[in-house]
Amino acid sequence: MCLVIRAQPDNAGNVYLSHTKAGAESAAGRVQLAAGQAITLYLNNADLVWWDASAAAQKIEVYVEVAA
Repeated sequence: MCLVIRAQPDNAGNVYLSHTKAGAESAAGRVQLAAGQAITLYLNNADLVWWDASAAAQKIEVYVEVAA
């Protein structure tokens, strides 16, 4: 499965991604996305992605492509 995660362009802060809840909440071992940035992940299970944000109003967009 291909998972594209994009931080919405109107975000005022950052969003953070990791493979664990603790990782998303910690500065070590997470990916940071600024407003409008995106990342493509190739996974077997979308439940493996955790996200957190620098402020409560930050949003992400998620696009999923599954092979037929």
